[in-house]
Amino acid sequence: MRRKKRNKKARIDEYYNDGIVELLRSGNVTSIKNVMDDSQAAFIMDAIIDNYDETVKRIDDIVKEVRLLIIRQDPLRLLKFCQQQFLMSNLGITSEHQLTHDRILSSRITEYVQSVIVSSESQYEKNEEYSETELFHIANLVEELYANINIFYTTWGASKFRECNDEHVDQLVESLLMFNVRGNRYSIMEEKYHRLLLGPHNETFQEVYGITSDDIVNGLSAMLYNLSQGTFDAANALAGQFESSEKEVADEKQIAELFLEIFSAKLNDVIETTGLPENFAKDLSYGVGEYKKFFNDEQFSGWPILNLPIHRRPFIEIEGGYYCFDYYSLADNFYRAVQHAITLHSDAEVWKEKQKLASEKSVGEIFHKLLPDAEIYIENYYPAGNTLKRMYENDLLILYSRILLIVEVKAGAFTYTSPLTDYESHIKSYKNLIESAAHQCERVGKYIDKETDTIIFYDENRNEKFKVKKEDVDKVFKMSVTVDNINAFAARAEKIGFLNLESKAICLGMDDLITYGEYFESPLFFMHFLKQRENATMVPNLQMFDELDHLGMYINYNCYPMLLNDVEKDSRVFFDGFREDLDSYFGQLIHPHKSPAKPKQDMPELLEDIITCIEKSDIPNKVWLSSYILDLDSEARLGLCEQIKLVSRKQKQKSKMLPIIASGDEFSLRYCVYLLQDEIDVFSEDEREEHLLSVLVHNEESDRVRIDLTIDENGIPVRIFGKEYYREDIPSDRVGYYLEIGKKNADIRVAIHKQKHGKIGRNELCPCGSGKKYKKCCGII
Repeated sequence: MRRKKRNKKARIDEYYNDGIVELLRSGNVTSIKNVMDDSQAAFIMDAIIDNYDETVKRIDDIVKEVRLLIIRQDPLRLLKFCQQQFLMSNLGITSEHQLTHDRILSSRITEYVQSVIVSSESQYEKNEEYSETELFHIANLVEELYANINIFYTTWGASKFRECNDEHVDQLVESLLMFNVRGNRYSIMEEKYHRLLLGPHNETFQEVYGITSDDIVNGLSAMLYNLSQGTFDAANALAGQFESSEKEVADEKQIAELFLEIFSAKLNDVIETTGLPENFAKDLSYGVGEYKKFFNDEQFSGWPILNLPIHRRPFIEIEGGYYCFDYYSLADNFYRAVQHAITLHSDAEVWKEKQKLASEKSVGEIFHKLLPDAEIYIENYYPAGNTLKRMYENDLLILYSRILLIVEVKAGAFTYTSPLTDYESHIKSYKNLIESAAHQCERVGKYIDKETDTIIFYDENRNEKFKVKKEDVDKVFKMSVTVDNINAFAARAEKIGFLNLESKAICLGMDDLITYGEYFESPLFFMHFLKQRENATMVPNLQMFDELDHLGMYINYNCYPMLLNDVEKDSRVFFDGFREDLDSYFGQLIHPHKSPAKPKQDMPELLEDIITCIEKSDIPNKVWLSSYILDLDSEARLGLCEQIKLVSRKQKQKSKMLPIIASGDEFSLRYCVYLLQDEIDVFSEDEREEHLLSVLVHNEESDRVRIDLTIDENGIPVRIFGKEYYREDIPSDRVGYYLEIGKKNADIRVAIHKQKHGKIGRNELCPCGSGKKYKKCCGII
């Protein structure tokens, strides 16, 4: 990749080295390198492993104590208290980046308490005196439990590494830590995600529950609103009742209703909130003491390290009522919970088959929004060998302006088998969703590479479906999309050691693809981001823990994979806080009265106009041309736009064309811009090409790009053309001719510069435009 300027060394804001780790921080970018010798590493490993038994006992003791306290409480009162602790811990938070360790622990209280309640026989006595102190003690114990679980992961990982010497144990420990991460998608995306996935099963929902998929999604939206905003809106409305100067007497009935919404479980009532039938609510609920598998005689009994009961069924049945208290357990697991519920009454294989087709169609719809003019083909087949006797299947192929996207969709559920209990199955689960999809992408890619002229794809009956000439495809992207969110590993799948990935396939979840669909307004900006996203797969120490960190980095740094050009290969680099503006933007969209500004790359308005002009044009290479221009860094973008404005004025004054020439070394973007506007004497088509080739030959360049830009009387781009020229394509008998013209034009530019500015310094850039110093160019004696 080339940019206008060579990357500069980053300024170091903070440096730390204690003989164990070396840490360098530059802004929000932190690089960590292990500098321990073998003896230090062995000493620390022994200390961690020695803490294993003590940590296990501590966790077992907390689990026993907190369970005894929970089963003595009023379940409704306790769960409402837990939910309020979560709401209070999130006040003022606009981004995940702002969450402190304590706030994260507070958000886990409800899910664990509900899991204990549905897994234990209640010992609550209604006449028992209510103790708020005891509720706070339960909350503190659950927070302490989760804190110790994180410590346990480290001791377990060290023990496992010592036991089997598996180099991938550290990645499995990371996956355990990621198990405690909540919030798969932005709130504003929940409805779209669930409509896409549940819509195809509408007929089944009507047969089993007498409701539509829209009814279910609308009910989910209402419940999620109550769990996040309902209490706050009720509190604001209550304050308004007392503060209103227009009323002599407050509305007592309304006040009583608002008190119920704030302090009772009214907003948590599933049937009242959603309007969904009881049989649906029951299938998504566990009753008190109903679930028998969470507490058992096995190791880790009652630990929140495997799937909690609340993740399988997010509702709880208490004394004939159905309630929901935990936002993330509902939002993150609702789709799979509904799948489990419906397959109690209908064929699971029918659901899977429908879901496969629906997932592919849904991904196709998202890409149609991202690339409106693209040709999208679903369920394509191609020969496994030289005949059609055996065929392989591809989920989606997308053609957009000489770009081909190979997409594989994985609708299967991720099996959260913990490496604590089943090491091999845990790895297999990741392989099924990430590795196999990447291999399928690679197989399609090999089929395309093998064809010499025309690439043909077929339907399942071996009939020709569509074909494309190989010469009409400039670039192939490979992507795999998973229905389940496995964000932490998908965002850096190619860096995971136990995954054998042959291709540069980009792996992401459907919810992140939906977010991209909502973020990108221009297909050309999306394609340029995709180029950077693919480049990121090839940088070994560029590891993101969230897919949207890639987008945040793109907004902040444009060609962000280049940031690691000068970083040592054995250092791990962390990018912190680059998603904060995105979190804030999408978080505010849930409020209809807010109109937040979308985070975007900082660029001159004229550059945006140029990209818009390319997008509206019918040139076949619009993706290449727009990406070429967008590769410019901030300084070069500004320089190009200023040059266009300046030359536009000068051309009007002189009534003739004045080419814009950018030159430099192998790291530079070398181009000539020919500005076409009314009332000037422009170069002909042949003259523009001749001029560019003369510059290329004189400057001894390997390549140069030509851009013809037509602007109207207001300086707005209305037409554009771009083409790349290569030195190797120039006939040998024409090289001397172009060199002579190039030398003549260079001499003119140098003479004009001397006339205006006087003597040229030996170390100044040569005015001829070669990008070289004067002493190494036209100043050579």
